[in-house]
Amino acid sequence: MSAFNLTFHHKDLICSLVRTKRVTISLTCTPEGTVQVRGPLRTSVDDAKKVIDANMPWIRHKLTVMKTARKELFYDEKSIRLLGRSFTVLEGDRHDHGEDWIMIPQNAENRKKAIDKSCRMLAEKVFRERIDHFAPLIGVKPGKVKIGWGITQKWGSCSRNGDLYFTWKALFCEPYDLDYLVVHELCHLRHHDHSQRFWTCVACYVPDYQACRERMEKVHAAIRAQGWVNY
Repeated sequence: MSAFNLTFHHKDLICSLVRTKRVTISLTCTPEGTVQVRGPLRTSVDDAKKVIDANMPWIRHKLTVMKTARKELFYDEKSIRLLGRSFTVLEGDRHDHGEDWIMIPQNAENRKKAIDKSCRMLAEKVFRERIDHFAPLIGVKPGKVKIGWGITQKWGSCSRNGDLYFTWKALFCEPYDLDYLVVHELCHLRHHDHSQRFWTCVACYVPDYQACRERMEKVHAAIRAQGWVNY
């Protein structure tokens, strides 16, 4: 039996059931406003409806955030909002960046892919500066630092051997929230979990980290809604 998608309505929601060869059921909300349930091949529509009903407050919250996010524009062809301010998008002979501009090759076939490469270069500079600032304060020494383009629910990660990964799309966040992200991953070098000790460590350097998380959730929804995930 092959996997397939099934669209249905439940209450006032447009929902989809995706059956795959997995063993657990997961729930997500898409930027288009659809509630998606992914489950094992034998998952029924009634099973999906039960999962939706059990998580209705979370679903309402996510859909509201995404609806609001679609109205907040981060990019308009000539400029892009990064680090809380506007960067002019210039066309030249290379990928480059400056204090308030990024450069992409002229007549780029896919502008978002071109912007992607220039922003990765900018992100590497920004993240290394913030890591160099916070790592000595926290008392840790990270391994390799990798800047990628992907984004799921995570803006960054820390491996067991101390390597750090960040998506350049975190640049869509405010500078202070970016500091929280760096501190979060650096604190994982001391505590490889999300225990109370870990959050106490984070709070030592970013006391209002919960507010950062809430703002970053809204940015995450906005850039997904505006097509910065697959392009």
